[in-house]
Amino acid sequence: MAPLVERACSALGGERLEAVYRRGWQGNYEEAMEAARESDERLGHTTVGPHRDDLELRLGGLEVGEFASEGQQRSVVLALRMAEGELLTAQRGSAPSI
Repeated sequence: MAPLVERACSALGGERLEAVYRRGWQGNYEEAMEAARESDERLGHTTVGPHRDDLELRLGGLEVGEFASEGQQRSVVLALRMAEGELLTAQRGSAPSI
């Protein structure tokens, strides 16, 4: 989805948005789950997996959540929604209803 977000943000304001997907584990998923099993059981929750994934967003090399103005943040959110709509349209063959 990162290229879709980047394109939508560019269309909104021309600022270059970098979107980088970060996995919630290192290396092989099954091995990471097994390595964390004992700790996870002790903690009572899973510390490894897709629920820990993140999408890092940067404008001009700076993290959006920390350095972007309120207007820039709103543009990024709108770009995310636009990209989501484009992705759903491509997958389903029709635009999502509002």
